[in-house]
Amino acid sequence: MKGASRGFTLIEVLVAVALLGLGVSVALGAISAIARGEASVLNRERMQRLAVEKYDELVATGDYAIVGEGDFTDRGEAGYTWSVRIEPTGVDSLDAVVLVVQPARPGDAEEQVTITGLVFIPPIAGEAPL
Repeated sequence: MKGASRGFTLIEVLVAVALLGLGVSVALGAISAIARGEASVLNRERMQRLAVEKYDELVATGDYAIVGEGDFTDRGEAGYTWSVRIEPTGVDSLDAVVLVVQPARPGDAEEQVTITGLVFIPPIAGEAPL
């Protein structure tokens, strides 16, 4: 026999192709997971922004005591809904306003953003404090 053969055997080529395929599929899976995570973070950030804007609007106009829920179609964000409730704090003339923003699709209800703030309700003149 004159010298060793140069090149790859069929088995070596198949093993190399299988390892390359495995590496590509793992890389694509990682990229997919990163993309899903980024979409989730962007969705949460959007809900946070909408919640703060709606909270500021409701407190500034005093509508938190009247309106209990709604959506964001006026802002072009039809995929989200909001609800507001008032909770007593135990302190005279001070209530907690709790605003919750969540996706409009029922299956996504586990993802929601809650904003809580305090509002001062001035006592009515001549009314004795409790």
